[in-house]
Amino acid sequence: MKNIRKVLRSSFIAQVTSIFVSIGMGFILPRLMTVEDYAHWQLFALYSVCFELLLLGVPNGYFIRNAGINKIHYRYLKFSFVLLMLFNMFISNCIFSLYTYDETERIIYNLIAISIIIINSGTFFSLITRCNNEVEYDCIVTVI
Repeated sequence: MKNIRKVLRSSFIAQVTSIFVSIGMGFILPRLMTVEDYAHWQLFALYSVCFELLLLGVPNGYFIRNAGINKIHYRYLKFSFVLLMLFNMFISNCIFSLYTYDETERIIYNLIAISIIIINSGTFFSLITRCNNEVEYDCIVTVI
């Protein structure tokens, strides 16, 4: 019973934090930015979400295959993570090599190339912790 309360409390804190960040990004941030800056922000957000597809469904497949089973296949996870991160680094290097004359677009592309690795590794571990019913670790990833 004590463990359930702890899990519920951490889940509640993570969800409330996520709601406040979403409200800030949706309602407060557009008021503080110019139209052009907000358009660049939305372009970055669109590309960041689209590049989560570079996980190629590997953590989702692991989730479907092993949901509810407490046995973790560490060798498979390590191999999958290393392979996916190498692929993501290759894509990031391709994005870094893009050249545009517009300085703001170049900054956006560079930030996307960096965020691909950070966002995809966080998503990978979030799905793996959900699969193994480790809700507290998933809440930590959500808050970060």
